[in-house]
Amino acid sequence: MRILIIYRFPHHHVMMKRMASLLSKEGIKADVLCLKTLEFTNNSKLWWGKIGSFLFTGIPKIRPYKLRNTLLKLFRNHILPLMVSQYDKIDFQSYYIDLYDLMSHCVKFHIPYDITLWGSDILRVDNNMLNQMKYGFDHCEYIKGIDKLLDKVSDNYSHAYANKLLVAYFGDAMCDVIDNIDSSTVNKLNLKLFERVKGRIIVTCGYNAMPAQQHEMIIEALNQLSSEQKQQIYLVFPMTYEKSEKYLDKINYLLEKTGIDYLILDNFLSEEELATVRLKTSIVVNTQTTDALAAALVQHLYCGNVLIVGEWLEYKPFDSRDIYYIKTNSENLAKTISEVIDDFPKFKTQTSGNHDKLLDIASWNSTIYQWIKAYK
Repeated sequence: MRILIIYRFPHHHVMMKRMASLLSKEGIKADVLCLKTLEFTNNSKLWWGKIGSFLFTGIPKIRPYKLRNTLLKLFRNHILPLMVSQYDKIDFQSYYIDLYDLMSHCVKFHIPYDITLWGSDILRVDNNMLNQMKYGFDHCEYIKGIDKLLDKVSDNYSHAYANKLLVAYFGDAMCDVIDNIDSSTVNKLNLKLFERVKGRIIVTCGYNAMPAQQHEMIIEALNQLSSEQKQQIYLVFPMTYEKSEKYLDKINYLLEKTGIDYLILDNFLSEEELATVRLKTSIVVNTQTTDALAAALVQHLYCGNVLIVGEWLEYKPFDSRDIYYIKTNSENLAKTISEVIDDFPKFKTQTSGNHDKLLDIASWNSTIYQWIKAYK
């Protein structure tokens, strides 16, 4: 059986490759393709020859950008429809309206496809977009995602797709890295990343550079801490993707005004560097507008970090497993952060069971069978 997994963002490639590799061991030959960069992993061994070599390795390297973008557009509009015809099923990872023509092609030529929801593709859309998305849902075989996203589909479409909904979690290869990284590597990378920390509590805020992370709300709360508390902490703002220089400059400016030492991570991090950030963090603040089940949060909880989230964010997988984390509202965010800083050992103790409780949704060994069920 040959599957083509199509996704949008380059930073998802490692996870997609990991899933495809595990599927291959179960007799499902899964290829993965990033529409934005044409990064391609060919596990099915379909023969693409010199044309394929040019498409997947040549086009992304072309300069000037205008020519490259023209060729990318030609690929998506003319080559990709021919390509998907070679597979037994297509899995669209994240639903966005640019995929409409490709889905129409699948329908026309009777190529089965699934839609896997990621979060904002169903949580941050208006009624007009929901109406446009109906076509894709009408013709797909399965709609996959975590419970919260499938509930949203049911609510938005009056349970019209009840027989298509299938719960599927992504495993997290980063949790394996966290488990297996040796202490000497962590200590070495800790000195590289956090040379100015000197025993302070590391507070990580958000996990990407999108304004929807509401960094300004977090900074406003941090600015209300006492001078003594500000000296006790060191801030980390991961902003390695979805970034704009204008927004980064604004966050830098606001952080400077707090008087708190901080680090903005805006360059690519290796897996070991990312694992070190998770392991050395003590407190995590997540107040974005909506969230499905961000891998970054799972990783932080897996490491035993104290997680503070906005009360408007729902995490059924955490609640059903009795995972310890703290909910607060925007008015009390500063107070909550202050309390955790002042009595950190007590809060830290309550996270001790989170690691083991997360294994069934953090480990690919557990989650991969949900995907096998959908594909077979």
